[in-house]
Amino acid sequence: GFCMAVWYCQEFSLHFSSLHTWIGLIVVILGTLQPLNAAFRPHLEEGKGKTMARLVFEVVHKGSGWTAVVLGMLNVLAGIWVVADKGYNAVTIGIAATLATICLTVPIGAFSVGFCCPDKAPLSSSVSPSALEGQRIGAGAD
Repeated sequence: GFCMAVWYCQEFSLHFSSLHTWIGLIVVILGTLQPLNAAFRPHLEEGKGKTMARLVFEVVHKGSGWTAVVLGMLNVLAGIWVVADKGYNAVTIGIAATLATICLTVPIGAFSVGFCCPDKAPLSSSVSPSALEGQRIGAGAD
């Protein structure tokens, strides 16, 4: 997606000339750094509480991830604004708005369910990784 944005700007627009492009750059940087953050994750030790390094990691990792998600959703709306400002016809803007609505429904819905019903999470944080070791899908079904 980022490469296509650079190509589009090279051919038809200016680089980093709108809020949409700057938000997009921030989202791409934050998303790209997520695996790097995880590579430096301090691991929890069995029977010990979280260290300060682990708490800092969790704040940075989760905070930057949620920031990327929220900015990404806002950037979809900013992109529709850019399309409208560039003079595209109403059908194009309508299709973009419809697709944006459909695509934004998933993360907003997931956030709403997670916020309203935290006990419905697929895997609660009380399950330790060691409790899952040695288990396989379909165990006991033979």
